[in-house]
Amino acid sequence: MSLPFTSRVFPATACTEAPGDRTCQKQVVGMADNTQHNNSENGMKKWATTIEDAESQNGRTGDEFGSCETVEGDEDRAAGCRRETPQSQVFHDHPRAHHLGHDPVAIPTQLQGKAEILDGKQEIMLHKWINALETQKTETEKQLQTLRRRNQVIHDTSNRLKQEVSEQYDEMRQKLNKDEKETIEVIEENSRIAVGKLNRAIKEGNQHLEQIFKLIKSAQTELRQKWTDNTKQVAELKEHREFNKKTFAGEEFEINKSKFQKLLKLLKNISENLQAKFLQKSLLMDQTPVLLDITTSNKTIYTSGDQTGMCLVSEPQNIPNSPLRFDAMCYVLASSGWMRGKHYWEVDVQSSPAWSIGMAYGSIERKGKQKAGKLGRNRLSWCLELKDNMLLAWHNDKAILCGKGLSGMKQVGVHVDCERSKIIFYNAKNMKVLQEFSSATACFFDRLQHQFTEAVFPALGLFPPKSGPITFERLQICNSSV
Repeated sequence: MSLPFTSRVFPATACTEAPGDRTCQKQVVGMADNTQHNNSENGMKKWATTIEDAESQNGRTGDEFGSCETVEGDEDRAAGCRRETPQSQVFHDHPRAHHLGHDPVAIPTQLQGKAEILDGKQEIMLHKWINALETQKTETEKQLQTLRRRNQVIHDTSNRLKQEVSEQYDEMRQKLNKDEKETIEVIEENSRIAVGKLNRAIKEGNQHLEQIFKLIKSAQTELRQKWTDNTKQVAELKEHREFNKKTFAGEEFEINKSKFQKLLKLLKNISENLQAKFLQKSLLMDQTPVLLDITTSNKTIYTSGDQTGMCLVSEPQNIPNSPLRFDAMCYVLASSGWMRGKHYWEVDVQSSPAWSIGMAYGSIERKGKQKAGKLGRNRLSWCLELKDNMLLAWHNDKAILCGKGLSGMKQVGVHVDCERSKIIFYNAKNMKVLQEFSSATACFFDRLQHQFTEAVFPALGLFPPKSGPITFERLQICNSSV
């Protein structure tokens, strides 16, 4: 059994020889760590107390444990002397049993029992530790098995999605190929009809040309025979001229160009719409539901029960005041903001002639009509605004003209890339970019400041008419475009 003491060894009795005194004096030597070998008085006192306690329990004195006389001329005098008692045990093989050249020390039986108790406690602790490790090993193995299963599920799901996407594109290609084939057949049919008419005209023209040759030959013959009555000949020549004029009219032998020019325009529109749909498809994959926060809405804005629609009312509503509520501007923020990821949302604007749609920090001012509380008039917000039939993009109190006469625009799409601090406004009908706000489009002095420093919230606003009653003006968030 190994000793449980790692930083100390058991005390020993040693003999020291003073000049003129040949009797051995007993000392308690505390063998401490190598780094504190010469100054461990506290450890020596502790072990001395332990031995005294053991002596008092056994009814023995220090002399009974061992006193000796030095032998004059003995070579091992410097190593001291030792006497082993019946109730003690010498640990010869302990790695720290030797100190300053002394022999292994006799350990009292009571101390040995204490060591055995400590060893038993250590053994129990080690068993508990091993059991805990075994439990952790089992749990880790189960977690690894779960991760491996999830890995397989991910691969299976990915393969299934790729297969379904490929099938969808194959179906679209089949429809495109079918439409292309039908369109080409229509062109070929028109071409066959025109060529058929032209061939018939050429055949008839050749036949009449032969008749003309015959008439010419007949006329020459009659001329030689001095035939003077040419009434019949003149009528036949007139018929030939009318035939030539009628038969060789060019428009009757051409493909209907206007019809196929219209077809080309339709195909171009389909191609543009298809490209827009593909772009919209990629953006709709980032679509995030947007709900309006009624605690931020102006009192003249009524929000629908599902928190996706808003409209102006003539009289302020009887709702409690709040530090979050816009008190002067007819704005409302969304209930959730975004700090990470990509997000896309659309708004139906066709029921309102004047509106403002954008993004804003939650720290935007809510009180008053100062620029700090207006969308796009500060560094805390970006917006697209339709007012007086003018479409403008605003940020940091700078306006960019996006177009005129766009009051008939039906839907506006907003895409937000938080990692790139980018906001893009789209005409959701044709996916035309109306305005982009990013560090790439900002001027040199604004690039460093064009970084999102906090969460951005979708923001909507309406403008009451300058005069006259409030008509039904409504903005509707489109959360179910797919």
